[in-house]
Amino acid sequence: MLEKISTLNGFQANLADQAALQAALETALLTHPEIEECRVLIRETETADMWLVAYIIASGKCSLAQLNAYLQVHLPNTILPQSYVWLSRLPLTSEGLIDDHRLTDLVAIDIDLVNRWESSLRSLPSINQVAVIVQDQTKQLPPLHVWDLLGNPQATKLNFQLEDSGEKLKSDGVNQQFECSKFQISHPKAKAISHGEPLQLEIDATTNLAKLLQKAALQSSKGISYIQSDDTYQNQSYENLLDAAQRILAGLRKLGLVPQDRILFQFDQPQDFIPAFWGCILGGFIPIPLSVPQSYDRSDGFVNKLAQIWQRLEPSLILTSEGLAPELRRSLADLPLDNLAIATLNELQSHHPDPNWYVAAPDDLAVLFLTSGSTGTPKAVMQSHRSLICRSVASVQMNGFTQEDVSLNWMPLDHVAGLVYFHIRDVYVGCQQIHAVTDWVLQQPLKWLDWMSDYRVSVTFAPNFAYGLINAAEAELSQGHWDLSSVRYIFNGAEAIVGKTARRFLELLTAHGLPTTAIHPAWGMAETCSGVTYSHNFSEESTTDEDAFVEVGAPIPGFSLRIVDAQDQLVEEEAIGRLQVKGLTVTSGYFGQPKLNSEMFTEDGWLKTGDLAFLRQGRLTITGREKDVIIVNGLNYYSHEIEAVVEEIAGVVVSYTAAVAVHDGETSEQLAIFFHTGGANEMQISTLMQTIRQKVVQRCGINPSYVIPVEKAVIPKTAIGKIQ
Repeated sequence: MLEKISTLNGFQANLADQAALQAALETALLTHPEIEECRVLIRETETADMWLVAYIIASGKCSLAQLNAYLQVHLPNTILPQSYVWLSRLPLTSEGLIDDHRLTDLVAIDIDLVNRWESSLRSLPSINQVAVIVQDQTKQLPPLHVWDLLGNPQATKLNFQLEDSGEKLKSDGVNQQFECSKFQISHPKAKAISHGEPLQLEIDATTNLAKLLQKAALQSSKGISYIQSDDTYQNQSYENLLDAAQRILAGLRKLGLVPQDRILFQFDQPQDFIPAFWGCILGGFIPIPLSVPQSYDRSDGFVNKLAQIWQRLEPSLILTSEGLAPELRRSLADLPLDNLAIATLNELQSHHPDPNWYVAAPDDLAVLFLTSGSTGTPKAVMQSHRSLICRSVASVQMNGFTQEDVSLNWMPLDHVAGLVYFHIRDVYVGCQQIHAVTDWVLQQPLKWLDWMSDYRVSVTFAPNFAYGLINAAEAELSQGHWDLSSVRYIFNGAEAIVGKTARRFLELLTAHGLPTTAIHPAWGMAETCSGVTYSHNFSEESTTDEDAFVEVGAPIPGFSLRIVDAQDQLVEEEAIGRLQVKGLTVTSGYFGQPKLNSEMFTEDGWLKTGDLAFLRQGRLTITGREKDVIIVNGLNYYSHEIEAVVEEIAGVVVSYTAAVAVHDGETSEQLAIFFHTGGANEMQISTLMQTIRQKVVQRCGINPSYVIPVEKAVIPKTAIGKIQ
């Protein structure tokens, strides 16, 4: 094959010489400041002659003459391309290589042809000067409205009828004058801002959390079921919870604490956390929930993080359980922490109940939520009594929760979803609530279904990864028996929602009685008191597996959303921009960080969420975090989409895949994929890496620079299992 002789611009060269020529031209082109990527190919003409074509990805628009002149300077003795083709990106094969066959199908611009045109035109007697310019031809399409593509939902309700004169249009009896020859209906898009309904607070509504618990204790016969490790449960009525909280209040006062003192929580069991939380609320103390690590070994970094939190937030006390206290004390013993104090819940509960509660004002600080802290020390989000109560009222108003509901929460209570989304809301409603430890579901996902079935649950919640864990147990699902007919709401949030995963979950569980409308995508964050949008439109019929994003619904009462550009100006609906929010549930800021607080709000008082999103008919769709968008050669790729493709591959462990952007300090971002496979040997891992690369190229159109197998422990996760 190498001995084959070809004619290239009159130059006889074997294939080895041709390859060297291609490589030299590509190297020279890549030194041009406006060329980002290129490929040079030798193509055969109709006369069997050979000619050079350069395929270019450029940040600017270079002319053919400029590129040839540049190459003549850098490669003066080399044959130059006769044609150039500008592209937005180079096509790839399933193996991640440049697809030369697809390139050869593209129309190339021949410089010789341009020169011949100029010579021919210049020879005409009436032409003094001439220049032939090559440019892209853009076909003008007639204007379209989104209704032309999606269908106008009102079209079937309108009865349009043209009169014989052709000059009037009737719509529901309303006449409008039109010139039919110029007739065009224009529907300008609305601005991307959406407001929830007015919040309907009762006349005697309380704005103090302590009174919420008192009302539940007096008026509700329900309470809390704490699921134990052996699948038994421990019940606590709201009346008993109030009694336990008053005992803890007495104990905290004995320790000398005063209102607005801060208390750092270290609890790994809901039955300890919840009474401790209400003991703080009754006394006006500020709980700071912090997730409990696997161990207090200093090597994992948690102890140092705890020490940083202690120094920044200056709490008066660490409150923990009897079982955690010894190891916690040992790990902190020799750290230079001023006024360190540790107390156990058992010590406090031995006191007589103290019925003299602190009367908090509506805007008093009630709790500090620590952000996940993927980099640096976590920030402390401030939430007041008013914001926590208004979120509960708004959620109930929008979703119709009642005292007859049975809710199931297995999110950790140090997370805003567990404490606010569920527990505080359920105290407000006065319904039965069930709490379990997160790790039990992570280790045995089907326990979630067991509890839904056994306790006749109507409301529960999970992030996207949990649906993937259930889907991965398809074989067990086909053998098991659950009655999920009682479930009305399974809220899906806390991380990017993958529609295909949620749809598969519905498909597998409808056989066990789960209603097809049970999944409700939602959005919220600690800074908004958890969920503040809800979608009631998700089903297998209303979505497809190819949907890149999932709608998360309209804002709750008393809450507003808007989408803006980089200058904080409103964009139109359906345009992706930066999500900003405003309303009764929005935080007043981060504790002790005035500079950051001034940066996180706009001049007109909107909170910058850091999310990218768009609105359609007032309903929100999140497209990603600004920092979770990987930009390669000017094109955007979303981490969650790539991760979903990888986790469909047999052998990849679900919920331990991370697609991230990496930099080498010189080029643009590159894609790195980290994944975990359980128990595979070296040959299997090598094959799996090739499969991952092929699937990502085929499905996402990007070739990963790195595909890296790692152990589970390498993937950093928050307490709820979300990858950081």
